[in-house]
Amino acid sequence: MTGEAFELFGQRIQNGEDLNWETIMNSIPVEFIILFIILSAGVLIIVVLTRILPSNGKSVRKATKARLDFNNLLSELAAGLIAVDGKIAPREVDTAIEIGRELMPDFDETALKTYCYGNKTPRNHKIIARAFETRINHDQKQHVVKYLIAITTADNEIRTSEAELIDEICAIWGIRMNG
Repeated sequence: MTGEAFELFGQRIQNGEDLNWETIMNSIPVEFIILFIILSAGVLIIVVLTRILPSNGKSVRKATKARLDFNNLLSELAAGLIAVDGKIAPREVDTAIEIGRELMPDFDETALKTYCYGNKTPRNHKIIARAFETRINHDQKQHVVKYLIAITTADNEIRTSEAELIDEICAIWGIRMNG
């Protein structure tokens, strides 16, 4: 409101005039009403956007990349275990997929199958275990070890090479297995 509008408004109140909505609206300059509407709409848009959009696009991309890295590392580690004895047991692959989905709803079975049946060879399990080192906490590492043990026992045979691989991963992560 301009100074004149305030004075007029104050005089009407002092004179005891009945100020209804129409009187008030007629006292306010149109430019002020338009400005108020624009500012209110802007504030509303900012509030809505801050609630529905993540605070930082980089953090979303980083979290997505970390999730994909974890998924790929898990598939690569499982495939390395499955292939360590020189043969791919379909029951072990099926178990790896089934339990992988329980661990992660977006488990990438295509990546696992590519490592097991495709032309992509998994890296050495020690390299993968070290890549996991800073990405997951101790509890998560224990879950990964349990996952690997479940894969190993899926074909009702535990080969020495499979047990050694799991033991080496446990040693890298500082996990002690009972029995």
